[in-house]
Amino acid sequence: MSPASTTNSTTHVTSSSIYPVPKLNKDRLNWLLWKSQTMMTILAKWLLCHLQGWVTAPVSLPRSTDGTQIFLHDGKTPAPATDVEKNEDEIETYFQREAMILQQLYATVAKSIHYQIQGLLTATATWDKICQLHKGKSEIVQVDTRKQLQELRCNDSDDVKAHLTNMIKL
Repeated sequence: MSPASTTNSTTHVTSSSIYPVPKLNKDRLNWLLWKSQTMMTILAKWLLCHLQGWVTAPVSLPRSTDGTQIFLHDGKTPAPATDVEKNEDEIETYFQREAMILQQLYATVAKSIHYQIQGLLTATATWDKICQLHKGKSEIVQVDTRKQLQELRCNDSDDVKAHLTNMIKL
């Protein structure tokens, strides 16, 4: 289940499966919108437990020193083929789900943010870093937007429709 991600350069929206998620702008003005839509997209894919760090990576079954034999987690009992296969499937599923989240995050952040998160190994660490980079920014944006709205004036000779359009753009 690999979602196809494409970016429309005119609207800066990344389509991921069903849900369009706006690209997180460099100026971070759309942080709250991006965060809520990204969370909803990840929740809809049943991956929120990975994003929140509730899931840990499964541990590979131990091998003999020469690598010819695989043991159960006790390190002594030879593992039946069904247990080996089950363990490998769990590991593969875990990393596929992590990759799906990372793909979603990488596709919707600016390059400057991408460079700061690219070395992180888990979806949780990546999400936490993005949130840390934006902590407090949303309040600053709200204060700035309120200030801009308060400074807007519509004189008697001005076009009311154009004035309202400017307000909506903020």
